[in-house]
Amino acid sequence: MQILKDEVKKRIIEASKNRFKTDGFQKASMRDIAKDAGISTGNIYRYFLTKTHLLDEILNDLQNDLEESLTYISEEYSNMKDKAVFKDFIDKIVALYEKHKIELEVMVGAKNEKQFVVFKENILNMFTNKIIDIVKSKEVELEDNTVIASVSRALFEGAMYIIEISNGNIEKLRRELTLYMEIMVEDLDKRVRKVAKRGI
Repeated sequence: MQILKDEVKKRIIEASKNRFKTDGFQKASMRDIAKDAGISTGNIYRYFLTKTHLLDEILNDLQNDLEESLTYISEEYSNMKDKAVFKDFIDKIVALYEKHKIELEVMVGAKNEKQFVVFKENILNMFTNKIIDIVKSKEVELEDNTVIASVSRALFEGAMYIIEISNGNIEKLRRELTLYMEIMVEDLDKRVRKVAKRGI
């Protein structure tokens, strides 16, 4: 019986992803999602009380995968050149996009929702911490992390924009991310070290 319930829940989640993608989060209805999932409107509320709860479920799954990807990025930063480190980032972003294309499109379509704002801030904090780890591994010392956090936010926002306009074109996504990262992180450790020596 539990297996059957789990299967229904999965169908609801998949149906909601497709509805959020095609209709947008605001216009999608629980009635339409239930119909697409092959269940009654009354039955869907036994699994999810609102669209908000469905969006939470989608974003939580995506966040878990993002956390795992960031965790497994190589720790040997001090032995890697900047391009190699950020190629690692690009490879993982592209892999995540291929795996979670619909979820990412849903996320972009719901970017004004409170859940997305919280989700984005959580991912941004993880991303920023990873960038700070990279810089520290290069034995660069700053009085605080304000500059690095600012660079991290710029990297993150730029990557999000590129994902948004890639329209499912994986080659374009990889090409644009590579170009963007080259512009942003070329000799990053040297530039940060130079700024640090000036004692800003």
